[in-house]
Amino acid sequence: MIKRIGYNTKCSDPRLKSVCIALPFFFLFAILPVQAAGMRASESVPIAMLWANPFWALPALLSIAGWLYLISWVADDSAGAGLNRHFWSALLLAAGWIGVILIFFLHPIFFVLLSLGVTGITLYYIKLRNMHVPTRYQLLTGLVGAAEPKNPPETSKKAKKISPVKMDNIVNEKGGSMDDYLSDHPEAEDVIELFGYIVERVFRGKGSRFRIRPGKGNYVADATKDGVVEKIEEMSLEHGKMLIRSISMFSGLAGKGKPRSVLGIKSSTGEEVRVGLKGIKTRGGTGLSFSMPSEATEEQKLDLGELGMSPESVKNLKAALADSNSSLIFSGPKRSGLTTTFYAAMSLIDIFTKDVVTFEKSIEGQLNQIKQIEIDLRSGRKFKEILPEVLRDEPHVLAADGPAGKEVTAGLFEFAAGGGSAAETIEAESIGRVLAILRKRVSPELAVKSLKIITNQRLVRRLCPACRQEFEPSPELLEKLKINPEQPGHWFNPVGCEGCLGTGYDGRIGIYGVLNVNEKVRKLFLTGEVMSEKKIKTAGGKDYRSIRRDGIAKVMAGLTTLDEIKRTLNNKS
Repeated sequence: MIKRIGYNTKCSDPRLKSVCIALPFFFLFAILPVQAAGMRASESVPIAMLWANPFWALPALLSIAGWLYLISWVADDSAGAGLNRHFWSALLLAAGWIGVILIFFLHPIFFVLLSLGVTGITLYYIKLRNMHVPTRYQLLTGLVGAAEPKNPPETSKKAKKISPVKMDNIVNEKGGSMDDYLSDHPEAEDVIELFGYIVERVFRGKGSRFRIRPGKGNYVADATKDGVVEKIEEMSLEHGKMLIRSISMFSGLAGKGKPRSVLGIKSSTGEEVRVGLKGIKTRGGTGLSFSMPSEATEEQKLDLGELGMSPESVKNLKAALADSNSSLIFSGPKRSGLTTTFYAAMSLIDIFTKDVVTFEKSIEGQLNQIKQIEIDLRSGRKFKEILPEVLRDEPHVLAADGPAGKEVTAGLFEFAAGGGSAAETIEAESIGRVLAILRKRVSPELAVKSLKIITNQRLVRRLCPACRQEFEPSPELLEKLKINPEQPGHWFNPVGCEGCLGTGYDGRIGIYGVLNVNEKVRKLFLTGEVMSEKKIKTAGGKDYRSIRRDGIAKVMAGLTTLDEIKRTLNNKS
């Protein structure tokens, strides 16, 4: 086991300990009387008088004391580092004795020679022992150079630019630190240091989770940031298995029947978080998944403008929610931020003049002065049982968030047709798909009585403001996108930095397709025809703004990139 360097200055070898104790007495009772009685051949000044001068005596004695200390330290350290302790102790003893003889029989000035000789041997020893101990136990690396581990896991250049999380800042559920674990398992030092780099990068890049999993012939560390998985490190199968085994043992996951655990980690910036971890199984073997604290509650405090909706659309939504005989639909695929948009829309309602009731599959945040009911929206029976009781309080607005059955949609539209306002979230890829779903859930005649606005949304990654780089789009690209070349806006490329996990993006923003339902759209809906985007665009006219066009507007505003819009819209240009 590698012991801590500098932990013990006492010599543990009994023979060397005897020598260290005997040396001072030998100086006092043997060498000093002999040299004090001697005279220089060419001078009449006794050597004893030189020793009476502290200018000579004090440095010489300090050099001897340093020599004795180094003999003791090397004897202990060489044993821990796996070097030949007898050889190095003997070498230092021999070099020191030569210096001592020169000091006492010739002149105290030879303390310089003693110091240089012993120091030179010690520095060479430190350089050699650094090659045999883990990185955190290496000494004087700025002077003798840091020694690379014999077979270290590879780390990226970006990772090497930052300091890893300190080992004593990683603790398990029982309060034990990684530092203590490595004292008993020094063979895992290098892979755990790599783990510290990975954790620090995820902290700084504000990732939501990261995994260490088997890849093709290696192990891969990837992190999820802004809904996108990014590979941040690779390591050999040997190092990957050792890392998984070490973290599992330290966290207690290796214990029988323990599927999850928690690590307390403090980053170099001082931020302390509790990171959940669990084992994962893939075709290539086992791995670990680490989840970071969620920031979803903070996102729900944003308003629709901050989420990315245009001021005109926000104004129309607010007016529709305040109006009577009004129904609104918020749509988008899974994980597109629908609940966040729903909560932000509810905050537009004047709660001092309107009584609002929401039905939610899962209440993810508290809405001020709004009655929130958690209910299984797919169960029409439960909704029908609760609705009469809710209506007795005469609310002005009813809203539902979560996958719902046709009973919920029909109930909301009937409420709106009777003079209220209703809002609902529907999981759908497009506005045309929303209209097709409405035809199946309610009669077209009931729907057109109150349907005012339908939105469809996606979440795209926002460019990192710290590292984005401006460029000029080509005239051909502007022509293809039907953008006025005299007003091209401001275009940026992603670059990547520590604050964005090297992705070039930091945070997300919504892009919104919005249809303000007019008479032409109502007539088209009543015909029963398939509502393609082309038909909706023709019927909607100025009342329709496509999600693609909204995305391009955000590219021109320097908020995101065209590649990100294509990726989010399934590579449709």
